[in-house]
Amino acid sequence: MRDVGLALNAGSQFHQMLGRIRLQKFVYLLDVMIYLVELLPPSERHVTYKHGPFDAAIQNAVDCLAFRGLVRIADLHRAPDGTTQAKYALTAAGRDWVLKLSSDPQFRIRAQVAASIAVEIDSIGWDRLVALVYAEPTFVASRALGYGTKLNPQNPMSNSAALVLTTMRRGLRVGFERTSPEPQLLLRLFFRYLRDFSLLKDQKLSLTRSGVGGAI
Repeated sequence: MRDVGLALNAGSQFHQMLGRIRLQKFVYLLDVMIYLVELLPPSERHVTYKHGPFDAAIQNAVDCLAFRGLVRIADLHRAPDGTTQAKYALTAAGRDWVLKLSSDPQFRIRAQVAASIAVEIDSIGWDRLVALVYAEPTFVASRALGYGTKLNPQNPMSNSAALVLTTMRRGLRVGFERTSPEPQLLLRLFFRYLRDFSLLKDQKLSLTRSGVGGAI
């Protein structure tokens, strides 16, 4: 519920209501990027599914928040494929709850990371959110294994975001060994990487040549 609240609040700063798929993707990126501040252990909640990384707890959380009056549901309808679609936004009570949550030292940095992610997504385009997650290294390497494969983007032993971020961090420290790159700089560089990869005209051919392959 915490992550859902932070995601919806971050999106609202740019007048965005997050639907089910975008909410899943935003929280996944939050789990990826929290590696920059190394506050939490690796998360294994997300798995590969029809529309990319999926965590059932996210949908359960947003439904629970709506029941408590902290989240408003809009544009509820059944899509042609039979799935139920909706968009979510915080209510006034929900905004107050997230404000208190963000002021808690235990969650303040996570709230800041969520806000920074929203800034980067807005600069690229909210319609590109799903494509950005489809370019995330751990998902790229895992989606060919089928549905239900656990995603751990914070494990640098695999082709993951952690490996890319570690490489960036080390590269930026060359000649400046006594300093550490600001997380904000790494976040911007990582989103540039996601954007550029997602915009490759022949992404499927690129994945096949790298040995990853598989259907999107």
